[in-house]
Amino acid sequence: MARREDGRPRSVVDLFLPVPPPREVREARRERRAMLWRAVRGRCPLCATPGLRRGWGAIRERCPGCNFAFSRERGYLSGATWFNLSATLLVLMVVLVGGAAVTAPDVPWVLVGTLSALSVVVVPILFLPLAVTLWLWVDLAYFRPLDADDLGANDPRAERRP
Repeated sequence: MARREDGRPRSVVDLFLPVPPPREVREARRERRAMLWRAVRGRCPLCATPGLRRGWGAIRERCPGCNFAFSRERGYLSGATWFNLSATLLVLMVVLVGGAAVTAPDVPWVLVGTLSALSVVVVPILFLPLAVTLWLWVDLAYFRPLDADDLGANDPRAERRP
């Protein structure tokens, strides 16, 4: 009879228990959660250094802590624009559908329309800093993880080639 890792005999119930992920997967998930928490707080997802912004809508070229280049290629921050647009549309949907559902059957369309227009103007402005750091997190955690070439390119002491 087959035995478990702890030496006990296997049973039919063991076939239906979830298999725990390997250690590498658990560590990657833990690191992604840590990077997400740093991004939500408006810090560098890699090193948690604050001060990524030069102003409300402008981000520094590189992280002051780890020297990571925030714009990895031309048009890189278009992903942040996608995050900003998604948040705006979500708020707009909540205002429209929620306003209509709460006040039905006599919906004050002028009020709902005014709140909708106001949300479309205000939300992108308020959400912009968070959208940028969330895009950095998504790109680093899922699309293009950091590798040795990125780290070498960001090292200020590294020799620059033309």
